[in-house]
Amino acid sequence: MAKVTKQIVDASKINLHTPLRHDNVDDYLPVLRWQWRKAGHLIEHCNAFEDWERGFLQDANPDREIVIWVRAIYSILEYMHVNPGASDNAVYMSALDAINGNPKPRHPELVAQLVPRIATPPNCLKDLRNFTPDGHLKSGPKHLR
Repeated sequence: MAKVTKQIVDASKINLHTPLRHDNVDDYLPVLRWQWRKAGHLIEHCNAFEDWERGFLQDANPDREIVIWVRAIYSILEYMHVNPGASDNAVYMSALDAINGNPKPRHPELVAQLVPRIATPPNCLKDLRNFTPDGHLKSGPKHLR
């Protein structure tokens, strides 16, 4: 899976139109940074980390959404680790279909393989203290760090 590189993004491309429901998600920033580091290159609806973070500030229940995304990104990383030749975009779209409950998934066979992984993330992803401030896992399988 490709790594996210730093880039300058036109601030006008960040969704500033939806009102914020929360002042901050500071307690979750290490997890959000891990999510962005691991899957930011696949997340088409965000142009920069700040856009990703803002999405959670706009959510009614950011803590639930963050958990859902941890599970989805874990399922993608785990699948790609076991199936290195798979299309990361197809796996990402399948994870989206799974977490959104799409009744007509684009890749039903992938969704069927991802759902068990989404349901059972490892303990290393369940503890906020296991994430460094810059978004790395302190412990856990190497492909997740």
